[in-house]
Amino acid sequence: MSDSPFKDFTDLPCDVAEALEQFKLSIIRHRSMHYSEIQRVKLTRIFLALIEFNEECQVNTANNPGIGEFSDLLDRYIKEHPEEHVRFAARMIKRDFDKMVTKLQG
Repeated sequence: MSDSPFKDFTDLPCDVAEALEQFKLSIIRHRSMHYSEIQRVKLTRIFLALIEFNEECQVNTANNPGIGEFSDLLDRYIKEHPEEHVRFAARMIKRDFDKMVTKLQG
């Protein structure tokens, strides 16, 4: 079993911890229902919208390597998944992410 992606988020303010738990439960619920009520890509796009909402200041990818790493991760994901529907969803997320970064960079 792999490590939890949330293992480093132990000292969160109460409101953030509660929101995170609710979002995790929502993802688990929709995953168990095979995304019959909402598309998986739409949930991911919600995360991108939250990133944009959080990053209202200008972003410089040189000063924020996480942005470049996420973009590279999406590129690798697209290349490594031959299933067309998976690649399509990843390309949509990548497109939205790139638009968001361009917008935030001014």
